[in-house]
Amino acid sequence: HVRLMQLYACLYQIDKERTNTSKIVLCGDLNSSPSSGAARLLWHRVVEPPDGETDQGTTWKHLCTFSWDRQLDNFDGASDDANAPTISLPEKFPSLISAYQSLPKYTHYIHNFAATLDYIMVSGNDWTPVSSAKVPPKAILSKDIAMPSEVLP
Repeated sequence: HVRLMQLYACLYQIDKERTNTSKIVLCGDLNSSPSSGAARLLWHRVVEPPDGETDQGTTWKHLCTFSWDRQLDNFDGASDDANAPTISLPEKFPSLISAYQSLPKYTHYIHNFAATLDYIMVSGNDWTPVSSAKVPPKAILSKDIAMPSEVLP
């Protein structure tokens, strides 16, 4: 939920600064997988509290269990989803689409961990990706243990 709220704050500030004709290019390492709340906010514009029927990922999993000195079970007696809010982008905020032709299987690689954590998003439907670099196979990446490396900066 922390990365979701950080992304929401960033998008909120972008919305305050932009004009109606501004184009948005948002790129960076979100440290969030495609199934995370942060990515769901980018793709679907809304992240809702878990309803018990649909898979909402782990966005709100530790919302009520955090403590500065230690992890507690059900902090203040609340359940994991007791106070989970609905987070949504304003209607006037433009839809964002991925600048990748197809989302890479991974953008981050370190020994025994590969995941898509980096994103390039653009506003509007008038952008068309022309090309994108191919992600190197894991066999090449595993030689240097991690990416970036001496071969792949």
